[in-house]
Amino acid sequence: MDFTDIRQLMHDFCDLNIGKLSLELDDLKISLEKQQPSTGENFGSVNATASPKVEVSVNDEITDDIKATDNEVAVCSPVVGSYYDSPSPDEPPFVTVGGYVEKGQTLCIVEAMKMMNEIPAPVSGKVSRIIAKPEGAVEYNQPLMFINTVLK
Repeated sequence: MDFTDIRQLMHDFCDLNIGKLSLELDDLKISLEKQQPSTGENFGSVNATASPKVEVSVNDEITDDIKATDNEVAVCSPVVGSYYDSPSPDEPPFVTVGGYVEKGQTLCIVEAMKMMNEIPAPVSGKVSRIIAKPEGAVEYNQPLMFINTVLK
């Protein structure tokens, strides 16, 4: 199940006349829950205003290629979403491997629920690795890239 499938599941859940849904597939566990209406109406009549609470957890194993080495700082996704390396498809990427970045500089964008979240550099340094794939799904706290803080 990829991020597109999860997004579709969330959309379909809002249209259903149920208050809770839990789904478990291999290492992926998803729980959706609608807020209770305060006026005693059923869920079907408040679909437009019901907002799902989403919890997604995946296997916490991290492979060696996405662990920070000495002098590296991981830049992690603050949300589950889609990774974009440039402001639009026809523009160059915000950063490239080997490029120098200043603290606070925009490194990438993670789209979550139609919200574009600009991810700033937590430190100044040289981009040593970019792990995330353009337009690929990313998980909460997943390393997107690494910045080497020791300049040579």
